[in-house]
Amino acid sequence: MLRLAVALAAEGVNTTIGHARNGEESTSITQGPIPQITLPGNMPFWLREGAARLAAEQFEHAGGHGPIDALVVSGNESFDLALRTSRILDCPLIADVRSREEADFIARRPEHVSLAVASTEPLQSRMAARLGEDHVECIRPCLPAVTSQEPSDGRFMVMLGPPRDASIWNAVLDGVSDATSQLGEEIRPMLAIELLEHRADQQVWAHARERGLLDRVVSIDQIDHLRPLLSSAASIIIPEPRQTVRSVFAQAMQRGVVPIAAEDNDMDFIEDGVTAMTLRTSELRKPSAWAERVHAVCSDCADLPLSGNARERASEFLASRVAPCWATLLHSMVHGDSIPLSQI
Repeated sequence: MLRLAVALAAEGVNTTIGHARNGEESTSITQGPIPQITLPGNMPFWLREGAARLAAEQFEHAGGHGPIDALVVSGNESFDLALRTSRILDCPLIADVRSREEADFIARRPEHVSLAVASTEPLQSRMAARLGEDHVECIRPCLPAVTSQEPSDGRFMVMLGPPRDASIWNAVLDGVSDATSQLGEEIRPMLAIELLEHRADQQVWAHARERGLLDRVVSIDQIDHLRPLLSSAASIIIPEPRQTVRSVFAQAMQRGVVPIAAEDNDMDFIEDGVTAMTLRTSELRKPSAWAERVHAVCSDCADLPLSGNARERASEFLASRVAPCWATLLHSMVHGDSIPLSQI
């Protein structure tokens, strides 16, 4: 969001970012080129209206450019606060939607949002059936421009979570272990796994211990904060379908990394044999299926066009392409009709 806000500034759009964080009891403002506000999150219902009024005051104070013209909310957890705040500010509420869960959440509340912005066309179509085609647009999440075209050094394979089905993740671990067991210690990749503290996460960790993989596994709870790690990844893996569209995934593709992912109809930028190596639902619990894809990546057997195609598809996420679409959309919402996004 910060990268998008910086890019929007070049389009003449002034932005303030609010972070709703659980455990926060008061607000704070960080001044800078893009003002940022930390707001209380997950408040008891009897305090939510007061929190929204405080948020509205802080947004107007931090922005310093007059009334707030529109409010964009990302994620279901912040939706109630954003909805109440938009009503107090008397401005449109725009929902940034990046998963099927979020799409269904917004679709059940069509009267609460002025517009929904989906990260993929399948998610856009899913919401259009409830909200109407005029109330849904498709814009990718934002990435920075490419700073280096150096190839990855293969130090890590990154698995994006969070886990829901431990048996699938265990099959991935087994497949990676089998595919890389013959490699020398100096070139055998480490595994960076996104794990939290839920039951499925603990089951995955226990399986890694049973397989003797702990010397090769690094557990990370917020992998988004370690983007340099992704730049050096041999591959990036999404073990399960219906995950959130995350810019870290596109950033790996931007460097020419060939993803290995569960087949997911919602992710229109992941195409088997074109931009990625995918597995069908029937293959997800088969270590041999994962081992086959991992072996192709680690042994450089993957077709070179896949790397080039992944780079090209990731360009759809660049700020230089995303920010003009957002600027046009916001201008249309606030000032009336503008250039259709399809013509940008």
